[in-house]
Amino acid sequence: MAQEYSQVNFRIPSKLKEDIEKAASANNRSITSELVSRLEESFEPEVRVSETLEFQLMMQSYLEQAKQIKELKEMLEQVLKKG
Repeated sequence: MAQEYSQVNFRIPSKLKEDIEKAASANNRSITSELVSRLEESFEPEVRVSETLEFQLMMQSYLEQAKQIKELKEMLEQVLKKG
């Protein structure tokens, strides 16, 4: 299924154009493809932000639990050495 495209001409600061060119090269894309991808991302629902926050909270919880497990293990090892 072919996608319909429209041509758009606009001015942007030279530094921004250089940044887009570098990003396109790093992502192995054309400048147009890089621009389209970034614009499409900007219109995605904000669910991605909440998913990122949820992941960060889960990771923080996991790290805290891992720390507690390590502390309990060390305490148990000390008790077993004394006994």
